Amino acid sequence: MKIPRNGVKYMIVTSKQMKQIEQNANNMQVSYLTMMENAGSQAAEYIRRTIKQLEGLNVAVFCGRGNNGGDGLAIARHLFNMGVKVNIFLKN
Repeated sequence: MKIPRNGVKYMIVTSKQMKQIEQNANNMQVSYLTMMENAGSQAAEYIRRTIKQLEGLNVAVFCGRGNNGGDGLAIARHLFNMGVKVNIFLKN
């Protein structure tokens, strides 16, 4: 399903479809670490554009297991580098 937003079309995919997309990218020599880093940096950039004034802001980042937890840690690191006070909560 494609959803237009601000003139850009976003595709919504299922979890199964996303796993296949990631596997295809990995097969084309894009590492999971690179994908995780790209997801984290782009999510943090979206937050910066949305909130605008991040410096000194306190945020909590909740990270579960697996790749989503890794994405959360990457987001937290990028926000920290933007001057955000980050608290990370890890679920085991």
